Amino acid sequence: MTPPDDSKMDAERKAVALFLNRIRSLAGYKDAIQCAEERPPKGQPGRAIRSRFDGFLHSFVIPEGAGLDEAIEYARLFECFVREGAVRKDTVAFLRGRIQRSMAALEQRGGSQG
Repeated sequence: MTPPDDSKMDAERKAVALFLNRIRSLAGYKDAIQCAEERPPKGQPGRAIRSRFDGFLHSFVIPEGAGLDEAIEYARLFECFVREGAVRKDTVAFLRGRIQRSMAALEQRGGSQG
């Protein structure tokens, strides 16, 4: 089995950190959709977090593989989306509960994924 390439792992960590900062700058659904359209080429660092972000935007559920820092940003964005009316009112309580349960599970695991 080939050991992981440290330079690839470093590039992935850097891409994740940069994208988390990008997510932190988002304040609304329209901005988030625009951000989701800015994908790196296939095989480039940062594709995994971008795929999780896309999944979140389609389901408003914290995706499998997200770390705690990432999940915190998804929860924050969800509340922004609720305030601007991008989430159907009849689904807010259900989705908020799912997000809270995901956050609690990540906190129990120490948020080590992602």
